[in-house]
Amino acid sequence: MAHSPARSMLTIPLGTKTLVSINQLTKKGQWYRAKHAAAWRQAGQHASIQAGLPTGLDYIQIDAFIYKPRLNRYDPGNTYPVLKWAIDGMVDYGLIPDDNWTHLDGPHIHHGGKDTINPRIELVITEKENPYA
Repeated sequence: MAHSPARSMLTIPLGTKTLVSINQLTKKGQWYRAKHAAAWRQAGQHASIQAGLPTGLDYIQIDAFIYKPRLNRYDPGNTYPVLKWAIDGMVDYGLIPDDNWTHLDGPHIHHGGKDTINPRIELVITEKENPYA
């Protein structure tokens, strides 16, 4: 019987945080990045603590599902900065040693749907054998 990989779920509520896009960063510059990066990094670390995620994993895949409060047209891939910052917080927590290619496959970004009550990012974290070890 094949070993099924360990999976964890992590939910990061949108709350008052801005779902920053690459387009906004390009237009608004460094001050805009600094303003939002810290909030998302802290949210990633806090959510990891709250979820009791494991620590010290060697290699994971992350699939991210974006649930927005309204269904305006958007490119889910443009939300990459937010995910990058949240994953930095997960690294701070100790989930993986670093978020480079030797420890992380992804994030693979998907549209999750509309949720006016609980807009959020859901992360599916799958522990995998490290192909680079």
